[in-house]
Amino acid sequence: MSLTFSRAAVACAAALLAASTAAPALAQSSNFAPSEILSGLAPGFEPSHFPQGSSTVLPQVGGSNTPTTDGSGARLVDTRHVEKNVYEIDVYSPSMDRTITNYYVKPTTDAPRPTVYLMQGSEGGEFGSTWYTQTNYEDFFADKPVNVVSAVGGRGSQFADWRRNDSGLGMNKWITYYSQELPYVMEHEFHGDGRSAIAGLSMSGSAALNIATKSNGKFAAAVGFSPYPAPSSVIGRAFNTVMTARLGGDLVNAFGWPDDPAWDDNDPSAHPERLRGIKVWVTTGNGTPMTKDPYDVDDFQEMLAETVSRPMTDQFVAKARAAGVDITYARENYGSHSYEFFEHQLPKAWSQAIAPALGL
Repeated sequence: MSLTFSRAAVACAAALLAASTAAPALAQSSNFAPSEILSGLAPGFEPSHFPQGSSTVLPQVGGSNTPTTDGSGARLVDTRHVEKNVYEIDVYSPSMDRTITNYYVKPTTDAPRPTVYLMQGSEGGEFGSTWYTQTNYEDFFADKPVNVVSAVGGRGSQFADWRRNDSGLGMNKWITYYSQELPYVMEHEFHGDGRSAIAGLSMSGSAALNIATKSNGKFAAAVGFSPYPAPSSVIGRAFNTVMTARLGGDLVNAFGWPDDPAWDDNDPSAHPERLRGIKVWVTTGNGTPMTKDPYDVDDFQEMLAETVSRPMTDQFVAKARAAGVDITYARENYGSHSYEFFEHQLPKAWSQAIAPALGL
């Protein structure tokens, strides 16, 4: 790791530590908004362009980040009923050479219909935290004429197409999976009519935006619940590198060293113009838990996570609007980085972006 990048990681950690020590005292004020703690670090949320080839000692990282454009090798392996309108479907991914389990919310109609690809968070649902286990999303979608499918897998992967196999996380080709392989199965086995929207939360909120730009018009809408849409920024690089390492992976195997253009290429904030023609909807909270105890350790972590998401999303939205992107920003005065907040925002995302984009 380069000295510059090491310092960036330290700066990020120091900023978050300062926030964590200041927030409990500030929380006693009725005007306290945890999400504003890091607002003074705005330059740290800007895409950071390292000169390509600036390192003279780091080896080149081989492999390709270019998504596969043919999903016809994917196939349905198995289907299991869970409860009500919820199923588990196993799909073989040729790009990753493994079978992926997905939660599938089945509509009441058998007519051809659109598909909503609803992504899990940074752990990929591998440790049990999913839309199905943490929300009642299946009830919300029960009367909607759409397929809803959510893969389980991809922890720490940024849901990108990685350059090479990782010793901890294996091979990750999630852009290919969500843009080609899973759609192929949904359209051939589950009456998908080709109309699609993609949505994600936290790390996958940024990934949903990135995937939408690399899918040749596959997705009419892209939604991010409390995303981190500037992964190539100084804070974004440090934040995501630490997160992926905590989950067993090394982002060098995904995007190369910090001077590799793949970091920039997978950053929605660096190329907002790529989202033109896609209906984009994002939301952030102010870091205040809706009904939970802000002094509980787990709940406080959710507050802290939102302090990174909001300023990063603020800058992304400004760039997207300047680039002529059709974007709606639900910037709320409540809500922390939690499924409670994400589920609360889901009806807004549906009515303001997903349904209109799908012609519903």
